[in-house]
Formats: sequence, structure tokens, C-alpha cells
Amino acid sequence: MALIEQINADLIFLSLQISLICVISVPFFCSIFANRNQQMSVKKEINSKEQIEILIRHFYSKLLKDEMISKHFVTLDLEHHIPKVVAFWAFVLLDEAGYNTNVFEKHLHLNLDMEQTKRWLKLFTESIDELFTGEKAELAKQRAESIAYIFGSKFEEIKKRNTD
Repeated sequence: MALIEQINADLIFLSLQISLICVISVPFFCSIFANRNQQMSVKKEINSKEQIEILIRHFYSKLLKDEMISKHFVTLDLEHHIPKVVAFWAFVLLDEAGYNTNVFEKHLHLNLDMEQTKRWLKLFTESIDELFTGEKAELAKQRAESIAYIFGSKFEEIKKRNTD
């Protein structure tokens, strides 16, 4: 009987030691892993066409999962479309020549309402914030806000004319 009591006491003592080690070491190791993850996900400046492509692909992955707006984009041939979108944003953000298409005319068929246009903007700005920082990221968000406002206003005007 004394042997069993001694084993139980030893197990309790060992359990307390393990608990103490966990209380002390877990926050320490968690902070190490948190710092490592922060270092791995450091946001960068937008300064190349390759980074713009990363942004656009990330954005479309979010857009195509979104219940409110994805229906307008599911039939889109992304491999054909993405280079055009990248060229547009390279023109806007990096002053690269070569984009000379009327952006609204290319999107006229979407016929988005104002809420869907706002959703597009939200997803786009979220995508920027998730991946990038700095002057060009802020410029991209400002330009996207202007585009969303103009597109939304034009779509609403077209709908209004069609109902009159």
C-alpha cells in the first residue's frame, strides 16, 4: 500500500512539474513561432509587374469565392484576362506604357449594381492590405476607389436609362 501511495505522490509531483514547464515554456515557444511567422509574412512595396500579378491572382481567388459577386466572373478565362489586368495596373502604378484600352467598355457587360461594385472594391483593397504596403499600395487603393465609384455610377445610370 505504501508503494502505491509513493507512486501516486510521485505522479502528482511529476504532473505539477510538467504543468509548470508548460506554463513557462509555451508562451516562450509561441512567441518564437509568432516572430518567425511575422518575418515570413513581411509585406513588401509594389514595385514590379510580377508583384502586381501576385496581387491580381490573389484578388481573383477571393473574388471567385465571394457569394455576392462571383457569378459575374465565373466564366472568365483567367489565363487570358489576368495579363490584361496586370498591364492595366502596371500602367497605373508603375507608369508602364502599353495599356490603351477603355476599361469601362471592357466591363460594361458585367452590369454590376452599386453594392456589387462596393464589394469588388472591398475585396481588392483587402487583397492589397494582405500582401503589400507602402506608397504604391496606397495609390492602388485610391485608384481602385475611383474606379469603383465611376463604374458604380455608370452602371446605375445605365440601369436608370433602361428603366425609363
